[in-house]
Amino acid sequence: MADRPTHFFDPKGSMPKSVTLRLTAPPGFASADAFREQLGTALAAQEAAAVKRVGTFLGASRVLAQKPTARASSVEPPGRLNPRVAARDEETRVAALQRLLTFLSDYRHALAAWREGKTRTLFPAGTYLMRLACGVACAGAG
Repeated sequence: MADRPTHFFDPKGSMPKSVTLRLTAPPGFASADAFREQLGTALAAQEAAAVKRVGTFLGASRVLAQKPTARASSVEPPGRLNPRVAARDEETRVAALQRLLTFLSDYRHALAAWREGKTRTLFPAGTYLMRLACGVACAGAG
C-alpha cells in the first residue's frame, strides 16, 4: 500500500488517500516465481555479454571507495581518432567529419569577418551561442 504524498496533491482533490498495487506475473508465465527465474537468467546472460564486450566492472562499493581526486594511471597514446565523431560505419564517420571540418572553416571565416566589424556576416547553421549572445545572423535560422 502507498499513501498519497502530502505535496503536489490537493488535499481536497479527487485522488485517493492510498492505493494498493498488486503485482502479478506477466501473461505467458505460470507464476511470479517462473517469471522471476526467467528474468534472472536473462539478466545474468546480458551482464555476462556486457562484461565480455567491455571488461570487468568495479561495482558501486569500489567506485565509492575511490578518491575523487584520483586519476587514471594509463595515458592514451596521441594520434587516435577524434572523439567528436563516432560511427561504426567508416563512410558515415568520414562524411560527418567532413561536415564538421566545413562547419569549422565557415565559422572561422565568419568570426574573422565579424571581428573586423562586418556585423552583417552570415554564420553557418549551428552557431547557437553567437546567435544568442551577440545576435549574429545564422544560415538556416529563418
